[in-house]
Amino acid sequence: MPQHRHGSNCYSSAVDLISPTAGAGTIPSNPSPNPTALGASTGLTTRSAQSKSGFLKRVGGQFAGFAAVGVINTILSFLLYQILILRVSFWVAYTAGFVVVFFVSLAANAGLVFRTRVTARSGFYFLVVYLLNYSAGLAIIAVLIEWLHLPTQLAPIGAVCFLISFNFLGTRFAIASRR
Repeated sequence: MPQHRHGSNCYSSAVDLISPTAGAGTIPSNPSPNPTALGASTGLTTRSAQSKSGFLKRVGGQFAGFAAVGVINTILSFLLYQILILRVSFWVAYTAGFVVVFFVSLAANAGLVFRTRVTARSGFYFLVVYLLNYSAGLAIIAVLIEWLHLPTQLAPIGAVCFLISFNFLGTRFAIASRR
């Protein structure tokens, strides 16, 4: 029988004792404890920790890239909002800003942040996430302006603060997991 020193076979200690290389019934020269005999697999545990670490690094990098794209999108939509608010209602100004940054955000998040192509399916999911984000943002702005009497020029900042986590998770779901 072959020796199984690094596998997850819980009988590997017994196999070591009767293997042809150790001699039948003799004790191996290296009697160090075998963690697999107790059901643990150091290789699996190490790989699991490495994959969790890799996942966290990847998501952290994605969030940093998403934040950079988000800052650019926020500045773009905020400037457009500030220009339009002088002539139209906050509803129209906010909507126009969202339409413009939708396309910028889709292209930048897919290509730069999540490093994938936009497909019809991922584009559709991104649109759904963006429409949910738009609806929630517009509701937040309406509450901030009409109920809490926050200046119209500052209300979009409140919406961004409330929605950044939802937007990241939704965008990641729509683009990164829908290849």
